[in-house]
Amino acid sequence: MPTILLIEDDLAVRRVLRHILLSQGHSVIEAGSAPEAMRASAGCLDPIDLAITDVVMPRTNCNSLIAELKSARPNLKVVLISGYAEDILSQYGIDAGSNFLKKPFTAEQLGAKIQETLGIEKLRCFRQAG
Repeated sequence: MPTILLIEDDLAVRRVLRHILLSQGHSVIEAGSAPEAMRASAGCLDPIDLAITDVVMPRTNCNSLIAELKSARPNLKVVLISGYAEDILSQYGIDAGSNFLKKPFTAEQLGAKIQETLGIEKLRCFRQAG
């Protein structure tokens, strides 16, 4: 399964997202800030397939972070997440297009976005009881 770099400054949100991603069978590398994300990326010798990053984080320009990550990992795919409205995102130079999920979103929506972004045919979702 894909390895995902999860970049989210809100610890509670990051924990929930990590749980969802692990339950979907992904390997997850967590970061709470842009510097943490850069260190985590640099320290990971294995491929990182996807970065899921919050658009608005303290002292971070999302576009700069993505550019830095992609300079080291040109094949890295990115999904942007945010609770802000699209007009606010445009102030950050973000086009809330196909690789964007507006918070709140469901586990199924996140799984579908990952599948779409990575071009995965089937993505294992939550394990069913029984």
